[in-house]
Amino acid sequence: LENTIKRDYDSTTGQVTEETVTNYNSKGESETIKTQYKYWWEAYNTNRSRNLLAMPIQTKRLVDGTVQGVSVSTFSGSSNLYPDRTFTWKGTGSSNFSSWLSSTAQPSDLLFQSDVTLRDNKGNATESKDADDLYQAVIYDEKSLQPIATFSNARLSEVKADNFESNDLQEGYPIYWVKSN
Repeated sequence: LENTIKRDYDSTTGQVTEETVTNYNSKGESETIKTQYKYWWEAYNTNRSRNLLAMPIQTKRLVDGTVQGVSVSTFSGSSNLYPDRTFTWKGTGSSNFSSWLSSTAQPSDLLFQSDVTLRDNKGNATESKDADDLYQAVIYDEKSLQPIATFSNARLSEVKADNFESNDLQEGYPIYWVKSN
């Protein structure tokens, strides 16, 4: 098994626009997998005045020229700075997504995956909901820089955390998590 990887870059931003991986099996037969990227600035800030380039908002995967999958993130907030909804392509209709505003109706060709339902004052997603209405909550450190705990099947209002500095913890339990009622 052998493969080659080729990347195409945007000439002005230096970002990868397409990655092509060609795999060769023992018989020398090839399979070409292309991944195409669309970035935040291409939909929300075409003149690139916000200096936010890095976040891909659409990833399209093609195998031997046939679209196999598309994932999409839409953004919200007063200036569309935060990813808030994710979708995947159903495999029917157009695989080209163009409804970038979260307030627009969900296109019929896309399957809803998740929705951010709560953010902290720094913009971190602290609660999200998936397509099955199952919630996930995240607690961040004091400076809201790093997640310190993640909870599945729980809303943020249902969980509490106590840290190592507390004096009222029982011996042997330096940190605990409880689901509140």
